[in-house]
Amino acid sequence: MSQVLHLPHAIRLKVAQHLANIEQSVDLHALELAQERAQGFVEGIEAAGALTAATIEALSTALDNHATECRQELTA
Repeated sequence: MSQVLHLPHAIRLKVAQHLANIEQSVDLHALELAQERAQGFVEGIEAAGALTAATIEALSTALDNHATECRQELTA
């Protein structure tokens, strides 16, 4: 993620885990699954009201951008 987000420790750890899962995907199917899981996590944070709407949007965008970069690497 190129953007700096200030996240609570527990959320930051889970985001790092989701980023790693996206990056370690060995094929497009695994990447899609990792991206869906990450998006579900973000939706859960949003539903819980744990972060501001702006932070949720930035986090979702950062995860999507990371998945897009990994998808481009897998299809190259």
